[in-house]
Amino acid sequence: MKFNQLRSGYQYLQQQIWQYFQHNSEPRTTQKRDRDGNVYYQVYDPRTQDSATFGSESEIRWWIEQHYSR
Repeated sequence: MKFNQLRSGYQYLQQQIWQYFQHNSEPRTTQKRDRDGNVYYQVYDPRTQDSATFGSESEIRWWIEQHYSR
């Protein structure tokens, strides 16, 4: 019985940690490649649910500056 309680407590803690990281409000950037091997970036803001695609890191910086200066 104590093992089941320990396991339930561990699962609860694991779920709380997962939820914490899922609700992070920082923009997320993912580097991707198209079929031709060209690099592009996708940015997602979980706070506003806005997303955008860019061809360079400088474009991402510009977007973030514009996005957060509102």
